[in-house]
Amino acid sequence: MRPTIYMLAIMPPPELTKDIEQIRFEFADKYNCKAALKPPVHITLIPPYKTLPDSEEKIVPVMEQWAVTQIPFPVTLQNYSAFKNNGVVFIDVLSNDLLQSFQRELRGKFLEVLPMPEVKRFTSFHPHLTIGYRDIPKDVFKQAAEEYTARSFFATFIVDRFYLWRHDGKQWQVLHSFAMGNISVGERFRESFD
Repeated sequence: MRPTIYMLAIMPPPELTKDIEQIRFEFADKYNCKAALKPPVHITLIPPYKTLPDSEEKIVPVMEQWAVTQIPFPVTLQNYSAFKNNGVVFIDVLSNDLLQSFQRELRGKFLEVLPMPEVKRFTSFHPHLTIGYRDIPKDVFKQAAEEYTARSFFATFIVDRFYLWRHDGKQWQVLHSFAMGNISVGERFRESFD
C-alpha cells in the first residue's frame, strides 16, 4: 500500500466558487501561470499531508463526530493580498475569531488521531483563497501583486461543512464532506446574508 496525499479544506458555495474560478482563469491567462487552477477553490484547514490510505478509516469517523458539535459560522472574503516571500496572490479572508478557533480545534482533533509531523508544524493559519502561485514568473510577480491588491472583492458565505480531499495522482478529489452540527443555525445565518 502506497502513501497518498490528503488535506482538509473549506469550499465556498457553488455560485461563489464559479466567480472565484473565473478570477483564477483570468489571472492564469494574463500571467501565463496555471498551477493555481489545479486544486478546487478552497481555504486550507489542514495542509497536504502524506499517509497510508487506511488512515481514512481513522480520521473520517472522528471528524464526523467532531463536526456535529460545531456551529456553522460566517466567513467574509475581502479584497486581494499577496505573500511576497513565496509568490502567492490571493483573495483575503477577513480576520475572524470563529474561523481561527474552528481551525485550531480541528487541528488539535486531527493530531489526536494522526500525529503527522507536517501538520504539527502548521501553526500559523492565514486563511485565504489562492488565485495565483508557484508558477507566476518571478519577473511579473510584483506587477501581478500590485495589480490585484489595488482591486476590490467582497463576498460572504456560511461555513456549514468542511471536506477531506485525496489526491489521485492527477487531481484532488473530494473524499468526504463533514456536515457541521446544527445546520438549521447555518440556514438562519445564510438567510440573514441574503
